[in-house]
Parts: sequence; C-alpha cells; structure tokens
Amino acid sequence: MEHIEFTLSRDGTRLATATCGKGPLLIKAANWLTHIEKDRNSPIWSHWIEGLASGRRLLRYDERGTGLSDREVPDVSFERMLEDLEAVADYSGEQRFDLVGISQGGAVAIEYACRHPDRVRKLVVYGAYAQGWNRRESMSTRRRSSALAELIRLGWDSGTDAYLELFAALHIPGAGSMEVNAFVEACRSTTTPEMAARLFEAFGEIDIRSHLPKVRMPALVLHARHEEAVPFEQGKRIAAGIPRARFIPLESRAHVLGRSDPAWAVLTRAIDDFLAPVQDQAQPALWDLTVRERDVLGCLVRGESNTTIAEALGLREKSVRNYLTIIYEKLGVASRAQAIALVRDHGLKGRV
Repeated sequence: MEHIEFTLSRDGTRLATATCGKGPLLIKAANWLTHIEKDRNSPIWSHWIEGLASGRRLLRYDERGTGLSDREVPDVSFERMLEDLEAVADYSGEQRFDLVGISQGGAVAIEYACRHPDRVRKLVVYGAYAQGWNRRESMSTRRRSSALAELIRLGWDSGTDAYLELFAALHIPGAGSMEVNAFVEACRSTTTPEMAARLFEAFGEIDIRSHLPKVRMPALVLHARHEEAVPFEQGKRIAAGIPRARFIPLESRAHVLGRSDPAWAVLTRAIDDFLAPVQDQAQPALWDLTVRERDVLGCLVRGESNTTIAEALGLREKSVRNYLTIIYEKLGVASRAQAIALVRDHGLKGRV
C-alpha cells in the first residue's frame, strides 16, 4: 500500500510524496522525470520502486515542476532542489535515514549529506555527476547538451515521437517497444516541454566537486560503464572525491537500468548488502556518532590526551569530557581503553 501526501518547500512550492514498504527509512532524492502516481506501474520505474522498498520504507517525491508536484514554478535552481529534499526529509518525521540519489538527484543527495551529516546514516548514488554538462571541460559535451535542450523545447510537443525516442535511446538503449513507448508517454505526461528544458538547463549548472571531501558517512557509488547520458568518468570522480566511498562499475549501456538488464541484479544486491543492518553492533554504533563525536573518538584512538584533543579541535577540555561521556554511552563502553579496544578489535580504526 502506497500513501501519497503533500508537503511544502521553503518557497511554498507544493511537493508530492509517496511512501511504501516497511523497515528503516530510505529517502530517494527526486530525479528527472518522475510521476509518483504513474511510476508505480511503469516498466521504466516500477522495479526500481520495488527494489528500493524491499525491506525498507521508501519515501520518494516528484521534483518541482513535474508529476503531482506544482508544475508552474519560477525557480528550478539547484538550491531550490536542495530545499525540496530538506522539506521532504523534515516531513518524514525521522531524525536518521539512508539517502539515495539517481542521476542529478545524486548531486542533490550528496549536497544534503554534506549540510546535514547527522541525519544521513548511509548514502547511495547511481548514475550521478558532480559536474553538470555546462560545467564540464568538453566543448562538444556542452554544445550537444545545449542542442538537446532546444530539442526538448521544440520537439517534445511536435506531434511526432521521433524527438522523444532520441532521449529514450540515450537513457534506455536497447529497450523493447513497450519500455520505449512508456518512456515517451512519461516525458509527455510528467511535465511541459518548457519546464523539462528549464530543468535540463539547471542540471547543467551543477558543480559540487569541492564538496565531495566533506561527505563523512559511508557512501556507495554505482555507475554503468558504457552509458551515454552521464559519462562513466563522472561516477569515478564522485567515488574518488568522497572519502572511503565504495565504487561499483556496472556492465551496462543504460542510464536507467531495466528489470532484465543483468546489471540490475548486481545493483540491487549491492544496495541491499550496503544498507543491510550489520550483525556486529560495533559498526552501526560508530555511525550513530555525530561528525564531531567521531572527530573526538579519532583523536582518542590515536592516543591523544584530553588537552591535546581540545587544542586540535578548538574545544574546551570540559567539552571534550562531555563528548567522551556521550561517546562511551553510544558505544556501550565504560572507559577510554574500552573505546580504543572496540574500534581496533572490529577493524574500524581507519574509518573513525
């Protein structure tokens, strides 16, 4: 059973949300283009919804300007997209959750994780990029993408499927007629050509490269090796930029993986393994620490005294003692020595 509800973003834009499944909360950042009412039965997105909601409570939402969210909006900038995710996260009522971002939703998810590290337990990004098409070095990429924006404006509502089929070929190459027809219909019903073009142009201006090193929670990055919509190099750059990120290349040409694509099974298994609760309680306890608590614990494991920790982190010694009390409670230990032993015994020393 799926529940469709609405919430408001900071600027008053109405956002449509959908929740299904049971278990730990997984929020999916919006991506281009979705319709939460129709995607549930779409051959393009239905298996994604089922897979992400398996053993979890999945919360997704339509991007501003698309689907059931407000269609006529004046601002579709990256900052507004981030505010939309913030509004949905607050609306969830959960303080901690896992976060997944697909395509341009990956950049939004990464930026959210940087700004709200205490709320994101684990981060998953697929087919994502840190540089929008207009921020990349290749002049041919910028020219081609600019031309695609004009094709959206002039061709999507022209009465022929030829223009939309071009986008289907870029996103779901090799798909059957049923999937291509569903993709074409989704493009037409999800938003207007002008809004689709505006969003596409806004994606081109994304640049979060300098923020990647600020991601502190465990991260899983997946990218199809041979896809055309987002270069494989972009996925590699994200994985290289995020400290200790796990990177899984997928042998596929598709940007949106189909149910029958062999890479789909690889992706779902990797996400399930990554997000699954760990039997060893030491590791989840570690990730329940805030960024500052992990900084203090890292100094502790390196053998630094309270005085040295305070100087290194710009804290008072009393604050360090307070942090240690909280850390010990969260880790279920009673002393400095036990905390150090727990981290070392479970092979977590390099991850604090």
